[in-house]
Amino acid sequence: MIDHALKRAKHLGPSVELDVGNCWDIENPELPNSLKINRSGGGSLFGCADINPLLPPGKSATMNIKGSGCSIFIGENFKTRFSHFIVEGTDSTIIIGPNCRLLDVTIKVVGSGAIVIIGGGTTWEGGAMLNNANDGTSKTIIVGNDCMLSSDVNLRTADGHSMWQAGGQERIDKSGDIVIGNHVWLGNGSRVARGSRIGNGAVLGQRSFLSATMEPFTAYAGVPARKVRDRVEWSRTTSYDDIPERYRWKEMDDCENC
Repeated sequence: MIDHALKRAKHLGPSVELDVGNCWDIENPELPNSLKINRSGGGSLFGCADINPLLPPGKSATMNIKGSGCSIFIGENFKTRFSHFIVEGTDSTIIIGPNCRLLDVTIKVVGSGAIVIIGGGTTWEGGAMLNNANDGTSKTIIVGNDCMLSSDVNLRTADGHSMWQAGGQERIDKSGDIVIGNHVWLGNGSRVARGSRIGNGAVLGQRSFLSATMEPFTAYAGVPARKVRDRVEWSRTTSYDDIPERYRWKEMDDCENC
């Protein structure tokens, strides 16, 4: 299953940093007692030793893994707080790359062969990621390396209900995969809907709603989100020099990796 999952990560381009090859099944007494694990019906948790829950006394992060072949893979130097990770169904997976920090985040994967991948170095301050499509038209949410998701950010592959053309002849709101490239910034309160694609280096403004494709190195904003600026770059600090060289805009950028 892990090989199958990593093949899906090829959409992120050649700089994928999902390194879970040296991980091991967590069945040891050193697992922090503030990380609550529930495994049932064949679910498995795999991870590296340095999970850091960042939790005050009396609080916990939880991982619920239910169903045959369902798994969660955690990369090294993972930090979390108040988060909940849920996998239910058959052969469904969550993969979190190394050096990620996910605070007050809910990730839920439900279905058969559904998958969520979060690339290395990505941070997320709060929100929800729901991959619960049940109509067979989507199975995947991918977030690239070094992305920055603010608080109250939501991503959903399906509406959870259905809307039909009058007479029941055609379903209007089919589910859709979500693919987000490397070094993408999703602003506070933004929403990414089913079928969305976001190119490398792009910025989605706060409180925006996206249900389409964002070009690489652009800024989008509004409801629905529309392009407001081309050729943007962004930094986690106030210094341009802190933008990693490989995530900067290049005039001849290879769009195959966007």
